[in-house]
Amino acid sequence: DKAGARFAALKAKGRTDPRIYGRVCALAAKNTVSGRDAHFVQALKAGFERSGLNLSPADQKKLQELRDADAKVCGLFKKNLAEDKTELLFDKNELEGCSDAWIAERTRDGKVVVTLKYPDLIPVLQQCS
Repeated sequence: DKAGARFAALKAKGRTDPRIYGRVCALAAKNTVSGRDAHFVQALKAGFERSGLNLSPADQKKLQELRDADAKVCGLFKKNLAEDKTELLFDKNELEGCSDAWIAERTRDGKVVVTLKYPDLIPVLQQCS
């Protein structure tokens, strides 16, 4: 988990490097590329701008504060979800649309046990009618 957090931090740092953004903008302004290359340069430029590099320093600071707060809340959400022990019990007929094999894997004492974790919740949300 620490490696994932470090990778995410490095990726974010690369997307917010003003030196790289300056070079991409200079290349885009030259109009020396065309076709796929031009599309790639424009996509890179747009990505940097979504990261806030075209904002004022004050707005960039505010954006970073918001991103840091979001990352903290997302981390807490993931932690809470991983530790959650909630089990919802359903009758088989309440899960119409879910596959019989999926239901059989989760049946205990005549009830289908569904947790709030990915392998349980997503199929219910996507397939259950």
